[in-house]
Amino acid sequence: MQSPRTYPDVGSFIIRPADLGELDQLNAIEKEAASIFPIDVLPTSLQNIVLPINLLKEGVKNGSLWVASANAEQSSPRIVAYALARLVKNAGHLAQIDVLPEFMRQGIGSALVQTAIRWCSEAGLKELWLTTFEQIPWNAPFYSRFGFKTATAGEHPLWIKQILKAEREIGLLGRVAMVLKPLADESEARPPVKY
Repeated sequence: MQSPRTYPDVGSFIIRPADLGELDQLNAIEKEAASIFPIDVLPTSLQNIVLPINLLKEGVKNGSLWVASANAEQSSPRIVAYALARLVKNAGHLAQIDVLPEFMRQGIGSALVQTAIRWCSEAGLKELWLTTFEQIPWNAPFYSRFGFKTATAGEHPLWIKQILKAEREIGLLGRVAMVLKPLADESEARPPVKY
């Protein structure tokens, strides 16, 4: 018998797979998380752009969309963060991670990143990619603590090049692609990352 799935411990928060009925809440979290970016990095006109619901539904179906709930012991816990990973061309893609500003710096984002890394590792993937802002402290510097490295343009797979191009076309500047490879085997437990 297979043991129940465990997720990183985040104190009074619980990391768990998302449900279809929660997707609108995730778009609201994404908008609120975007509001803390400096306007010169993420213009107001771009702060209301959210992931399409069909991508979130795909994450629920694939078991690659997770939420962090506060007040987990109560009958209606509050969702305060989420992460979405995707399988793209035999690699993992951490497509989105958002934490409500008042819940940042409590280890929730770290737990969600660790969950995505584990999902990719269990799927037998050898690398996990993401795109992010290079200079924002809770972006590239945050991911580097997990072992993500900024990839050179020559290392970018075509699909990452397409994502970066699409980001530039809508006005996102200062973006980089980062990759974590090789992913740890399940037997090689990654130590918790403190934020």
